[in-house]
Amino acid sequence: MSIQKEQIEDKVTHKDILDHFLRPYYHGRDIKQGVLISNPLLATKQDTPSFNVYFKGGAWRWKDFTGMDGSAFDLVMLMYGVEFPKALDIINQEMNLLIDSNFHETIPQRLIKKPEIEIIEERNYNYDMDIIDWTEDLHRFWKLYGISQEVLETYKVKPLRAFFAYNKSNESYYVEATEREPIYAYMHEGWAKIYRPYSAPMKFLYIGQKPDYFVFGFHNLPEKGDNFYLVGGEKDVITMASHGMSSCCLNSEESSPINYPKLLELFKSLRFKNHYIMYDNDTTGVRQMNKISEEFPILKIKQVPEMEFGNDISDYYKNKYSNRLSK
Repeated sequence: MSIQKEQIEDKVTHKDILDHFLRPYYHGRDIKQGVLISNPLLATKQDTPSFNVYFKGGAWRWKDFTGMDGSAFDLVMLMYGVEFPKALDIINQEMNLLIDSNFHETIPQRLIKKPEIEIIEERNYNYDMDIIDWTEDLHRFWKLYGISQEVLETYKVKPLRAFFAYNKSNESYYVEATEREPIYAYMHEGWAKIYRPYSAPMKFLYIGQKPDYFVFGFHNLPEKGDNFYLVGGEKDVITMASHGMSSCCLNSEESSPINYPKLLELFKSLRFKNHYIMYDNDTTGVRQMNKISEEFPILKIKQVPEMEFGNDISDYYKNKYSNRLSK
């Protein structure tokens, strides 16, 4: 009795299959859309990783920038050098699905060497922050965007005198604010995102253990509303809230909503009548808006008005307030 594809799909999803067979290549972690790894179908490691998984048309697939592309079943066939029926048997045995089968052969060796799971030194997530009270000087930056101290408190934004943390190599570091370079923190349970608006290129730092799929602003959304906006960053969310609009942001514009369960639930709910995506009006922002809107048609593209200085919604309101102040 041969196993049928539908029997496999009744027990596991295509993502489950990809996750099982690709997990070693993601160092023992769950697979993630858009994260590039060295192509596991090649005998040698790529200098520039080009293999990733993605979700499209209701199914998880994989692709490589060299032109390779396929389903979860295609991946197993290529990994083991077998035809489709035997690939189904391998999935059944490897994933212990317990589907009755007349296949009792030893599973063939993979055509490529299976990597060992990388042992990574435990990360030191300890940190400390010296939180201070708001002053007129510290609030001045946010007033440029029409953001009140009350809204900042609602979104748990705090000014810091200094902070202490560890980097990815577990080396400690300490940063102090100055009059010219203030420090703000988006506060969360067990972690924070540091924002130093005048300290390029290190404007943003994460301290503590940040969850993978955090949606900033989600808990501040109203129970019902007309319009929801997916925007580019935390400051955009707070600016929007200051002007009566509901929005959220992902970890970055490069992220896909597919990795954020809470956001997917929001799309399916009836909380908002309309859903828009409004990223920065630059090359990356426009590209990502088109990509995400194609993947999630519920998100209609809403472009930030063109302006002489700036390219995001925060810049738009900053320009409006600057013009008012200059008159």
